[in-house]
Amino acid sequence: QSGNLLSNKVAVPYSHAKLESSIEISRRFAQKFGAEDSPKGVEKLRACDAYQLWETGFFSSDVTVQAPLAFWATLDGTVLPLDPETALKNGEYNKADYLMGFNKNEGMVFLSETSTPEGADWFVRQVFGEKEQEVKEYYKNQGMEGLSFVPDLVTYAYFKAGITKMMEELAQQGNPVYGYQFDFTPDGNYPMKELGPHHAVDILYVFDTIPASGLTEGKYDGLVAEQMHTMWCNFIANGNPNTGFAPPIKKMWERFKINE
Repeated sequence: QSGNLLSNKVAVPYSHAKLESSIEISRRFAQKFGAEDSPKGVEKLRACDAYQLWETGFFSSDVTVQAPLAFWATLDGTVLPLDPETALKNGEYNKADYLMGFNKNEGMVFLSETSTPEGADWFVRQVFGEKEQEVKEYYKNQGMEGLSFVPDLVTYAYFKAGITKMMEELAQQGNPVYGYQFDFTPDGNYPMKELGPHHAVDILYVFDTIPASGLTEGKYDGLVAEQMHTMWCNFIANGNPNTGFAPPIKKMWERFKINE
């Protein structure tokens, strides 16, 4: 599963992770179709044209594009009965072996040629609310203003923070967790390698599909792909990336430990 439940934006982006905000955005979304918060209102929405629903709830992959009614489609009638963060803390989840992580430059693909500093301000305000100035001051002190801080902020807020918290909680409860940060930059003819280890580029290596994707491997692409593919397959088969087939680099993948 790509993504992270603890990013707090599973269904309603920009809700500040608050139920009240999610309900308010949902209410304004429904009002666009003359629907109220009631069973009849739900039936009215279900009768609406799917394209109109998508267009109204449009959410751009460029996080600086303003989308005040952003509302992601989900399985109708299927919900998590508990708040994910509370359920995790209370151990109310299916026990398993866990492998999870994020890419170093996840946020690099969430800007575009039309991104603007004004849009970046809007994004921070929507995600962090009253903490907007605190977040911007943090990055300003690191010499990052305008659009320059957005990729790092998206990496942290959408991926790293929630995944790290999830790994820490699972490990604290005694679950086997294997965590990773993918920081390898493709060195073949991958067309977006100037973005570094961005969102989803690790898929090429996990599934070892660089040549199958019509790309040419560089000096280390094949080695990294074989290493990752082998250890992922070992994890799938045995719940442990170190057990099973031998990867080209003999290095133990230690379990995630809190505060390390």
